[in-house]
Amino acid sequence: ADVLTPEVVAPHYFKDIISLFFGSMAFGYAVEKVNLHRPIALFVLSWVGIAAKWY
Repeated sequence: ADVLTPEVVAPHYFKDIISLFFGSMAFGYAVEKVNLHRPIALFVLSWVGIAAKWY
C-alpha cells in the first residue's frame, strides 16, 4: 500500500473550519486556565444587570 505524504493528507484534515474550532477551544482553555473568564463574566453582569426583564 502506498503511504501518502503529509503535504497531500494535511489539507483534508486542516480545513478553515477545523482550524477555527481548534483555535476557539485552545483560546477557551487558556482563558479558563488563567481565570480570565470570571472577571469577564462579572463585567458583563455589572454592565447588563442581574434583574430579569420580561418584554
